Amino acid sequence: MSKHNRRKKKSTKVQETKGSEGQNVIEAQESVEEEVIQDEVVSPKLKKESKEKKAFRLVKQSKEMLENAKKTIDQCETLLERDLKEFNDAKVALREGGLNDSMGLLMSLNCTDNKIEIDEPETVFASSHKEKPMNIKEISKARGKGFILALLSGLAVGIGLIYQATEKLGMTLNLAEIPSNDTTNDILSWFTIAVGQEPDATLGLKILLGAMLLTTIIVYVLFRSYKKRRNLRFSVKQFVEVELYIEGHTNCKESTNEIHEYLQSAIETLKTSQVLLFEQYGKLNRIFFIEGNKEKATEYNEKSFFEIQETKELIKSIIKFINLPIVKDGKLSKDSVLLLANSKRMNKGLIDRLK
Repeated sequence: MSKHNRRKKKSTKVQETKGSEGQNVIEAQESVEEEVIQDEVVSPKLKKESKEKKAFRLVKQSKEMLENAKKTIDQCETLLERDLKEFNDAKVALREGGLNDSMGLLMSLNCTDNKIEIDEPETVFASSHKEKPMNIKEISKARGKGFILALLSGLAVGIGLIYQATEKLGMTLNLAEIPSNDTTNDILSWFTIAVGQEPDATLGLKILLGAMLLTTIIVYVLFRSYKKRRNLRFSVKQFVEVELYIEGHTNCKESTNEIHEYLQSAIETLKTSQVLLFEQYGKLNRIFFIEGNKEKATEYNEKSFFEIQETKELIKSIIKFINLPIVKDGKLSKDSVLLLANSKRMNKGLIDRLK
């Protein structure tokens, strides 16, 4: 199994755990991080790469992955927004181009159905919900910070050694005054005595400065080592979070294509319904002109009554279709798919009758 597949499998495991308790999620994510660290750090192909370079490379890769994911999400949103606009335009054209007139004429014929009401819901796709965007955090080498910390540590050690020397010599330094040469020589000479040598102020100064320098170097090296490990751990954690974010958002292509096909089919169906309503409106107008206004629909002749009922059924199917939300829980509604199919069957039946 390839490194990418192993990582993908682990990431999927974390997603599935989101519904469990928080502790399980943390444990699963740590498992993923360990897997990535093993792949990135121990891989023979990258074994010559330092931890610091790996950390910065992972941050760069996270940026590129997130940018590509955002582009994909933007493309999905743009496509859905365009389709939704076309769909809404088709509904407006249908209402203004036949639906309202046909319903008004049915009312004039005393054949209206009071249960027929247009109540179009607002369509909001999952990708349209505004959420806090994910941002990539940078890492730094912190060399300057490490250098200052190392200098302060060396200085602290020097002060500590001088204080210890004065304690051993029974001196009390007056910090408000500069120590005399004799006092300075006695303090520096104590360092040579402490290492088993003859009193020598010059050698003692070298020992003091050497201890301070060694402390500075050790602290700097330790701090840089800690920073490298910390940067690598952070960059791996961020890399995993980006992978999980991408898996949770870039699957929009499949759902977008499904909704896109649905909306295009719905737009075509609405346009067909509009043409058929024009035809039915003409028939209703003719009935109204010839037979006038009857108190009951059953008082119209058989053929007229049939056309009135056909028009009412067509209007019902259209209104049911446009009244039902397209999406439910961020996904294409199954009920809307069924109603679209029903509208298509209704249109086909009327078209077949016209042939």
